[in-house]
Amino acid sequence: MNAPTQRKFGLLTTVAMIAGIVVGSGIFFKTDDILQAVNGNIQLGVLGWVLGAVGIIFGGLTIASYAKVEDNVGGIITYSEMARGKTLGYLAGWFQIFFYYPALVAIISWVAASYMLVLFNHPGPFSTGEFTLFSWVLTVFLLFFFFIVNTLATKQAGKFQSFAFIAKISALLVLAIGGLTLGAPTFSSATISTGGGGLFVTLISIAFAYDGWLVAPSIAHEIKHPKRNLPLALTFSPLLILVVYVSYFLGLNALLGPQKILELGNGAVGEAATLQFGPIGPRVVFTFVVISVLGTLNGLILGYIRLPYALAVRDEIIAPNGLSRFQRNIRHLCTLPFLH
Repeated sequence: MNAPTQRKFGLLTTVAMIAGIVVGSGIFFKTDDILQAVNGNIQLGVLGWVLGAVGIIFGGLTIASYAKVEDNVGGIITYSEMARGKTLGYLAGWFQIFFYYPALVAIISWVAASYMLVLFNHPGPFSTGEFTLFSWVLTVFLLFFFFIVNTLATKQAGKFQSFAFIAKISALLVLAIGGLTLGAPTFSSATISTGGGGLFVTLISIAFAYDGWLVAPSIAHEIKHPKRNLPLALTFSPLLILVVYVSYFLGLNALLGPQKILELGNGAVGEAATLQFGPIGPRVVFTFVVISVLGTLNGLILGYIRLPYALAVRDEIIAPNGLSRFQRNIRHLCTLPFLH
């Protein structure tokens, strides 16, 4: 049942899947929340980003040690079996299929639709606070569209993941470098009393900005030279994410200052974009925010749709033979010329 799988994803796509899922829309609007929690202390804010990265850095190194040994279908399911036996692998697979991925995919689809409505000045949850019928229709459309693309055109889905990764990292770095260049870079602590909860409250907010990196191992069996590329991606991606996050945080503070950021709230990124690019700046930023969220959605679905097959090859799902045949038929369909 465990037929050979075409190795179609290179190192860039693997890095793009990790960083592209982790870096969503939240980072664009997280700076004021961090400053609020640490009372405007930039040094504590940077420390929070560093401590938040420690978890995925060591988590990535741990998973990388398993990836160097085993590259069979399953990702976390396989590594859970290696660590604690088949029962834990079985539970990990079913938890991801029915709880983890469905919740994330649904939420990210809604967020993507909401930001698209903001971009095109259409009434929606983020602009009016109302859940319009069109916003729900758009949410469902995006969800089904990316499921179809990832099912019938896997290579194209991988290419989009790489594109979204490059776009969002580039946007954050441009804003960071622009802020550091036009502003006054400083690590000095600001004296602002916001009633924040301190560093540990900050880590709660920061933790969500680092979530999602565990999705990448689900495509381990489709990565070229997986025992080399997956560990490299798991080691490099967290460090890249940390550099981008800290650079953006410092760039925004250098350009606007903690006090201004707290006053503007989520509007701080729009103000920074306006100072750097003029009146068109906010619309440019929201364009990249939409691309960023769609990249996260695409990456989640890219990993999600492989889980039922991973359980099927272990005979741990209903009608595994039928599911395996269905997967092979889809793989054959994806080789047809009109999908390339």
